[in-house]
Amino acid sequence: MAQHASSAIELRARNVGELLDLTFSLYRSHFWTFAAIALVVMGPLMVLNSISSAASLAQIFLPFAMDDPLEEPMTGLLTATLGASFVSLCASGLLLLAGVFAPWMGGALTHNVIERILGRAPTWRDSYRAAQPRWAALWVAAALRTIVLYLCLIPAAVSLYVLLLAAVLGVGVLDANTVGSLVAIVGLAALCLPLVVVGIAVAVWLGVAWSLSEPAIVGEGAGATQSLRRSYRLTQGFRWRLLGRLLMFWLLQLVVVQLPLTGLQLLLFGGLASAAETGDPSFLAWIGMIGSLVFGFVSGVLVTPLNVIYATVNYLDLRVRKEQLDLHLRAARLTPSVSPAGEVNIPSPTPSPATTAWASSDVSVGQVPVEQSAAWSSDQPIDPSLPPGQRISLLYNRIRVSGPSAELLNELGLAYQQIGDLDGALDAFNRARALDPYDAGIAYNLALLHRDRNNLAEARRMMAEYLRLEPDPEERQRVLSNPRLSNVLPPQ
Repeated sequence: MAQHASSAIELRARNVGELLDLTFSLYRSHFWTFAAIALVVMGPLMVLNSISSAASLAQIFLPFAMDDPLEEPMTGLLTATLGASFVSLCASGLLLLAGVFAPWMGGALTHNVIERILGRAPTWRDSYRAAQPRWAALWVAAALRTIVLYLCLIPAAVSLYVLLLAAVLGVGVLDANTVGSLVAIVGLAALCLPLVVVGIAVAVWLGVAWSLSEPAIVGEGAGATQSLRRSYRLTQGFRWRLLGRLLMFWLLQLVVVQLPLTGLQLLLFGGLASAAETGDPSFLAWIGMIGSLVFGFVSGVLVTPLNVIYATVNYLDLRVRKEQLDLHLRAARLTPSVSPAGEVNIPSPTPSPATTAWASSDVSVGQVPVEQSAAWSSDQPIDPSLPPGQRISLLYNRIRVSGPSAELLNELGLAYQQIGDLDGALDAFNRARALDPYDAGIAYNLALLHRDRNNLAEARRMMAEYLRLEPDPEERQRVLSNPRLSNVLPPQ
């Protein structure tokens, strides 16, 4: 399959403003590819929905289309009405059947986003072909998520209905001045209101906790239920932040995309569609109704990729924050890759039965065999005579199993510096210093790295930090008397 190289996007922890900027930047840069992926499924849905709606309208307008319905033969009217009803029923059935392809579309969009962030440029065909093996898992996960969320909302919806009914009855009771009935209605409202709040809160909480299941299926090959558990674990500790991100995104999407599209839709077709709804059988009214439906689906084609892009960049952001995915991908570029074209190479954080099938068919770059995991977590130092690329891979895998530590990240920074990857070294040293800000060796390494990056002001600051933290006076004197460090030593 044809794939063209493109520049990879830096994987790093981003704030909400940077995530929104990245989302809209990807959307603008690759709009036609994303639109093509969405149209493959939403295009037929649009056609079927238009046919179903037109046939339904025909049943209503056929009597009006006759000059005098009472003088027309009833057989012809009945036949035409039954034909329109049959067409509407068939189109509605096909519409429901075509809806099962929607998760495949979401998986293809997710695949395309991940590949572009990794620096590849798959076509819409490549994305559908790559997502096809995950179709069943995507569909089942979406069905489970939808069913559970609706089950949470049913008690809330019933309670809200009872609450509104109690409010309506309460107005009448106030007029009748019946104290006992008013107390009963107030008690009913007090009982229903917590159910409404709890039902909505649980649905929102689960929706956020499971919001990353689709990227987990496409990016890691998780199964349907495993993807829900994976998303649940990945969002732990970040759910409030993720909820805030989603609310901000939906608000921005509403203001920037949906409100302008809705306004344009009403401007173009609002009057004509209203005429059709009030029984106007004219040709323009029909055009208005069908045009309004088509425009609604076009709006969906424009908005759907935005939602998928934002979910995917949040998934990658959490993996960078919690699993150092960016460090692993840096290490991966230094070792050979054995991967069939079209597959996404984003390794799962730990080997598990859920990802065994995916790992066997798609060996992730830089990944060490699972049976070596015992060596990763051992306390034995990594042989410094190993090539730096191999050391980086071993260090990352040890971090993945044992968790990040200042010592391991400091070694990782030195290995990156050795191969000339100064950005990778800076990231590793900064993470090491965040874990242990009182380690003099890390400050010294940062000082030398900033010097290599020609950032002398920061190099002098970190060298001053080293001299402040170094407990050994002989080591401090050795550094102060080193002529090769004269340009980064603070003034005496």
